Amino acid sequence: MIHGEQVATSIADVVESMRLDLDAMAAVAAPDVYRAPLSPIHHTIWLLITDAIQAAATYTKHAIGIPRGHAKTHVLKLLILYTILFTDLRFILVVGNTLKLARNIIDDVMGMLGSQNIQSVFGDYRPGIDKDNAEVRKFHFQGRDIILMPIGSGSAVRGANVDNQRPQLIICDDMQSREQAKSKEQSDELLSWFLGTLLKARDYNRCHVIYVGNMYPDLEITPKGHPDPVYTCILRNLQKDPDWVTWVTGAFLADGSTIWPQVHPKEALLKDLATDSRLGKQHIWYAEVQNDPRASEGMFYDPSRAVTYEPFLEFPPLGKFIMIDPSLGKDTSDNQVVGEFHIYDEQGVVWQECRTIQKAAPQLVMEVLEWAMTNSINTIFCETYGYQASLLHWFAFFLNQLEIPEEAIKLVGITRPGGNKGPGKNAWIIQSFGYCYSGTLRFRPPVLAAYNYEAGAFNPLATDNSDGILDVGEYAVRVFQEHGAEVIANNRVLTQNFGTTYEAEEYDCRLHDFRD
Repeated sequence: MIHGEQVATSIADVVESMRLDLDAMAAVAAPDVYRAPLSPIHHTIWLLITDAIQAAATYTKHAIGIPRGHAKTHVLKLLILYTILFTDLRFILVVGNTLKLARNIIDDVMGMLGSQNIQSVFGDYRPGIDKDNAEVRKFHFQGRDIILMPIGSGSAVRGANVDNQRPQLIICDDMQSREQAKSKEQSDELLSWFLGTLLKARDYNRCHVIYVGNMYPDLEITPKGHPDPVYTCILRNLQKDPDWVTWVTGAFLADGSTIWPQVHPKEALLKDLATDSRLGKQHIWYAEVQNDPRASEGMFYDPSRAVTYEPFLEFPPLGKFIMIDPSLGKDTSDNQVVGEFHIYDEQGVVWQECRTIQKAAPQLVMEVLEWAMTNSINTIFCETYGYQASLLHWFAFFLNQLEIPEEAIKLVGITRPGGNKGPGKNAWIIQSFGYCYSGTLRFRPPVLAAYNYEAGAFNPLATDNSDGILDVGEYAVRVFQEHGAEVIANNRVLTQNFGTTYEAEEYDCRLHDFRD
């Protein structure tokens, strides 16, 4: 009797864990597939969607874009299983790019529902089967009749009315292919079908729509006279629609970390990028792994020819400097790109580290000063056009307040012919791609990944490129050509007067005291 109570308690705990926790659901329902805890992003999306379903809202719409290979289809299968086990929804419609793909999802869900683990906790659904064929699965389970129906994108959905029931949960999994997104005609037809046919077939009393897909390059199909752009990529359109709740993320986050390192570590993702780049297909990596709608098959940059710096033996550099591309005077949300560069030989510069900093001028200066002190760098270059030149005044102010001598950190403003915007700037950036091929500008691998990201989307005919990293790279070579001897000389003075550690601890303390 006691043993029976323990079993009952154990089953109740399992049920509650599955209801509340995605990892518990995954481990019980598909133990052969569950390899590692799902990522925080998986959990966040899961909680928000399941909460919306449980709240019995009339109509909710969620769109999700996470990278290929990050278990998004598997999580959708778990969501369908969750809906069967823990909600009162009756009719689930699954939309795939083809009918076969949609059927495969439902087949896998039925496999999980009929597994030994689920049967031992929730019972066997098979005695309640009413229909079980390729077109529809209908069975009585958990106190209600449940309908699962697969369809392919673009197909007729008039049949999605079974026993006077309309879909209450519509799941679209990769219903748009890359080939369709490349065709304006096919994309326009699919978008019309999605909005005008599929969504209009829903249960108007209660329905939840989940769209999961990938970003494809921005290609407009905007109707004439329409105020806002419309794209061939459906996920892109949903991302811009305020009525849809959307999550779109790449495998790499802004701080350089990855969203699921237990399964997709940074090193493996970068190797995939290197492989794709060598074959001239880096745009596919950025679209599929980073969900970047700017990814395109550009003709102006060949990442396979860029030179990395990975020496067998590390030697101290002859000189070091920091290059800043400030965005002062622009919108406050603009990012400011800062790079650390080393000089090892007469060939050129090595890009050691790259940071994108979104801070006001004083905070930016404090971070760069701390960076310079920590890494024993005593020459800082800054682009100085118009208002951007004020950044050097902030540096001078802080150096004075911190009582750091002039020979410890040199501040140098730099400009180039043609200015810092428009066709002139683009011409210099295109020229700098040649530096990447010749080794005049070499990269540590993590920096090269960031550089390739911008270079692959660069459009020389546009004036609104996201090109802060490219700009810093071009300036770094300019620094080497015009100020290389000065940087090396400054480094010698630093070593002779301050030692290799740059008395960093003393100045760090002053900086922290000043900040406090």
